[in-house]
Amino acid sequence: MKTIIVASALYNWGETHRMVGIGEELEKRGYKVVYLGEGKYDFMVDEAKFERAKVPGDEEWFTPERIEKMMDMDTYVNNYATAEEINRTVSAEVEVMKKYNPVMVVTGYRTTLSISARILKVPLVWVLSSVVSKNFFLRKIDSLPENSILNRYFDKNKMNQNKEVMLDFVKKMFSIYNESSAEWNKVNEMYGLKKFESDLDIFEGELNIASDPPEFGEKGDGYKYCGPIFHKKKIEMPEVTADMDEKPKKKIFIVMGSSGTSEDFERVLKALKDLDYEYYISTTRMTDDEKKKYPDNFHFADAYPVYEMAGKVDACITHGGQGTIYSVIAAGKPFVGIPLFMEQQYNLETMQKKHYGVLIPKEKVSTESIKEALEKAWSDPEFIEGAKAGGEIVRKYLIDPAYSAESKAADIIKEYLNEKTD
Repeated sequence: MKTIIVASALYNWGETHRMVGIGEELEKRGYKVVYLGEGKYDFMVDEAKFERAKVPGDEEWFTPERIEKMMDMDTYVNNYATAEEINRTVSAEVEVMKKYNPVMVVTGYRTTLSISARILKVPLVWVLSSVVSKNFFLRKIDSLPENSILNRYFDKNKMNQNKEVMLDFVKKMFSIYNESSAEWNKVNEMYGLKKFESDLDIFEGELNIASDPPEFGEKGDGYKYCGPIFHKKKIEMPEVTADMDEKPKKKIFIVMGSSGTSEDFERVLKALKDLDYEYYISTTRMTDDEKKKYPDNFHFADAYPVYEMAGKVDACITHGGQGTIYSVIAAGKPFVGIPLFMEQQYNLETMQKKHYGVLIPKEKVSTESIKEALEKAWSDPEFIEGAKAGGEIVRKYLIDPAYSAESKAADIIKEYLNEKTD
C-alpha cells in the first residue's frame, strides 16, 4: 500500500478540516494516509483515525507568537523564523517522513513542507484558495492590499491617488519580491535546492489544487479546481435560536472564523450596538462576562451550522475565510465581508465583483459603514439576484455527493500519481 503524508496548520480549523476530508477520500482510494504534526485541532485528525506522525519540536515551531505572525501574512509574509529555526523543523520533518517512504505530501498550510518534501524528492501538493498564487496577483487583482507591507514604504493616500501605477508595482512585486523569504532561501541553499524567487513560491508544489469552484477559474492559471470543501460534521442549532422565527427584527448572522484578533472581533460587535437588529454570533473567544456587556439582541453560541443558519437570516457578516464564505454563498444570502488579512480581502473582492456581497475594509468598520453595507446587500436588486445566482453555483458542492470537492481533490491526486508511474 502506497503512503501519502497529509498535513495542515493544526492551529487553523478551516485548513485542518479540509486536509482531513481529502485524507479520508485518499484512504478510500487505497492509499495509506499518515497525518503529520500536532496542534490545537488534533481531535479532527483523531476522529478520522489516521495514523499520526508527530514531529519533534513542533511545540517550539508553532508558538503563539509565531502563529500570530504566520496568520498576519500582510505584515510578515514569510518573515517569521530564522534559518536555524526553519532548518530545525525541516530536518525533523525529513527524519519522520522518510520512515514512511511516501509517494506524495499533501498540505494546506504547513509551509516547512515546501522544503522538506523537496529534500526527499517527493511530489508536493498544495491545496489552497486560488488567491494565494502568483497567477492571481498577475492576472486578477484590481485593488491594493488593504493592510500590507507596502504601508511600510509608501503613504497610503498617495498609493490610492496613483492606483494604476501601484497596482502594476504590486503585480510585479509578488512575482519577483522575495525579501521576506531570505531566511528560507538560506535553508534552500543549504540543501542545494532552488531558491524561492517570489515570496509566493513557498505556496506552490508540483501539483496545485484550488479549493474554489471550477466555474470561478481561468484556463492556464496553473491550478486544478476541486470545488469548495465544506465541513460536513453535523452541528446542532444552538438553544439561542429556539425563538428566532418569532422575532420581528431583521436578523444578522456573524461568523468571523478562528483567525484574527479579539480586538478585530470586538470592534465589529461594538459597531453593531447602535443598530436595531437581532444578532446571532458564533464565537469561542469571549468569556461569559464579556458577553454580558452586550444587550439582549446579541445571541452568542460557540458554534452554529453555517449553511443552515445563513439560510434563516437576512444577511451575514463574515471575515471572508474560504470555508465560511462558501457556506454563506451556498445559502443564497447576501453578506457583508470584513477581511482581516490579504487572502480574505481578495476572497471577498472576488465575490463582490459577482455581486454576492459587500466588502468593508477593516479600518473603515463603523456603525454607519456596516448599516450602509447591510442595506445595500439586502435591498439592491443586483446583490439580491447575485446572491441567488451564487447559491445556485456553490450549493451543489455542499449537498450533491457527485460534486464532493474532497473526492475531486483525491481523484486529481490519484490521476497525477498514476501519470507519474505510467
